[in-house]
Amino acid sequence: MVPVERMPDLSASAKVKVGVRPEKITIQAAGSPPLANHNSLRGRVRVSTFTGVGNQYLIDSDSGVEVTIYAQNIGQDSAPRSGDQVVLTWPVEHTFAVRPMEVGRDDET
Repeated sequence: MVPVERMPDLSASAKVKVGVRPEKITIQAAGSPPLANHNSLRGRVRVSTFTGVGNQYLIDSDSGVEVTIYAQNIGQDSAPRSGDQVVLTWPVEHTFAVRPMEVGRDDET
């Protein structure tokens, strides 16, 4: 879901790309209960990298989109590892939509 106020003008096209900032996403173990007023995406951790102050994850989502997550190291019990099934969640209000760029469009007119 995307908040109405974060939707672009769709008069020229009904297509949009949906996004969320990586630091707004929470990574949970597969099977975690859904959270109210949150969007979610299921996937598998392809790469889990400890960066000192946190972890960076590359997730292959079930929908075929690669997602990058940054999670601060706050001492949680266990961090997901490469190969783990996970659920990514984020509050609906952090979701935004933009119209995709038109391929081959000449912007120099």
